[in-house]
Amino acid sequence: MDRCNTGEMDLSQLLKTAKGVLGTEDQQQSNVTVGGSLGGTTLPPSEQAALLANPAVAYQIAQNPFLASSLLHHAQAAAASGCGRVAVDPDVQELADHFGLDERITRQLDEELKKRPVTWEGDLLALWDILKDARSPPGLLQAKIREMQANTFVGQPTMDKDIEELQRKYQLDDQATRKLAEVLQKRSATRDQDVELMHRHLETSNKPSARVMMMLGKLRSGEPLPEPDKRIAPGSYLDRVEREKERKKEEAKDRSRRSRSRRRRSRSRDRRRSRSRRRSGSRDRRGSTNTGGDRDRRNR
Repeated sequence: MDRCNTGEMDLSQLLKTAKGVLGTEDQQQSNVTVGGSLGGTTLPPSEQAALLANPAVAYQIAQNPFLASSLLHHAQAAAASGCGRVAVDPDVQELADHFGLDERITRQLDEELKKRPVTWEGDLLALWDILKDARSPPGLLQAKIREMQANTFVGQPTMDKDIEELQRKYQLDDQATRKLAEVLQKRSATRDQDVELMHRHLETSNKPSARVMMMLGKLRSGEPLPEPDKRIAPGSYLDRVEREKERKKEEAKDRSRRSRSRRRRSRSRDRRRSRSRRRSGSRDRRGSTNTGGDRDRRNR
């Protein structure tokens, strides 16, 4: 029988059952119902056994009807607590088990997420990221539940082209990228100026992710961002750009030197070839002259 069903029966039936601990087999198979001030509640045999398994308790119940009423009141409350309760979503339960959340806050989170069906998946993914580095996951989660109730919680923020460019250009880690996207999503009025200033701040920093985390407080409070430091830190984006320019200049110089060296060697080879051709022509002319003189002498 459903543990949520109710009925009516005189208290003497419970006392009769208690005097025999559990009574006859037929009594064990029947339900014990208590009426009166409790308004009637039905307990299945398994709950009778749990209530009367201890002989001392059974004896006290038999001697004291008020104690019986009190115990059955608690049994009724325990039985009713499971009636109509919606099961926690398995994905929410997995998160609760991973971070050691108690049943109360788990059900509270499950209820709030079910009120947000459109962003449910993104909200849950964001909570995994948020809680993984938390010192006290239950405390931080309670704060996030309050944000959900106030409709200010931002789950998985939109990663538009500006955020993706910031992450790629300055090699931001996932946590800094997500938090930056979250706060910029709330600053729509000044978003363009914020993105431009973020570029100027991050291009001179050699720890851009840490710089983002330091600036989140001002962004969340709505304060304007300060002017960036103009000094270029070693290893920063601008420093890498300058180094790359210098490297390309050196490579261009090396190519120019190699090209001039090849031209000099080419001209030297040409001169040697020219001299060789001239010497060869001179020998040919001398040979021709000698051959003509010998013929004249023979003819004479």
